[in-house]
Amino acid sequence: RANSGSYRESVHIIALHALKQKPFTHTRDVPDCANPSSDSQGMKSATATQGSGEPNKAARLRREDRDSEKIVRGAQFAAERLLRMGEPLLAYNELQQALELQPADFRLRQLQGLALTRSGALRRANEVLTALREDGCTDAETMGPLARTHKDLALAARDPDDRERHLLAAHE
Repeated sequence: RANSGSYRESVHIIALHALKQKPFTHTRDVPDCANPSSDSQGMKSATATQGSGEPNKAARLRREDRDSEKIVRGAQFAAERLLRMGEPLLAYNELQQALELQPADFRLRQLQGLALTRSGALRRANEVLTALREDGCTDAETMGPLARTHKDLALAARDPDDRERHLLAAHE
């Protein structure tokens, strides 16, 4: 396994190269988890600033919002590719940076939960996915991994009450 470090570096380089080759276009419609436009917040700030006579600041805020959105969507695309390639830890790292910019983004949080699940961090994945469900995201891409974490936590539970609680939650 002396080459595992270089293998991981190669996978990461391949994913980043794919980002440069093909820009991210997200066409999937997820009605339960649709995010409000991230531009709306930036536009409100920019409009408020324009009224106070600072057009340069307004333009800078709009540009920062666009740059932030590009970074977030690029990280989302990279994380999706890394997950398909079987690299959940690298995907998690990509998502952490994007979640710092947009912590409420449903899709980023879904991918974070999936990366945690696939990397074996079941309790943390369960927390992330449960918070998503509580925020109203009840589509299959949230509920499937959430049920899986409950099932795996039930199988690992030593306490019969915990086991039963997780199995019931998985069944919901």
